[in-house]
Amino acid sequence: MTRKKLSELKPGDERLSLEGVVETIYPLRHTRSGKPLLKLIISDGETALPLFVWGEAAEKIEASQEIRLGTRIKVSDCYVRVGSSGMEVHLSRWGRIEVLNR
Repeated sequence: MTRKKLSELKPGDERLSLEGVVETIYPLRHTRSGKPLLKLIISDGETALPLFVWGEAAEKIEASQEIRLGTRIKVSDCYVRVGSSGMEVHLSRWGRIEVLNR
């Protein structure tokens, strides 16, 4: 897994490890197909990007209330793509989010 700063990311990057502080947490929503989706904005002090968490992982984060505004997190096994809001980070199916501090 490659560790990068948010400012170094480019579309197509995958199997990444990132660290950042949670700046915004949007309410959990469901796609048209019913799949849970949670959007966070994370920042490394230089760059802020949306982080999308899908499925069961999104529901676990929402239910645990462990990740809050200002929480420093490590995101492992994520990938980058361009979406409707520009460049986006997505947690892979096998990815995980670790709380580093609150």
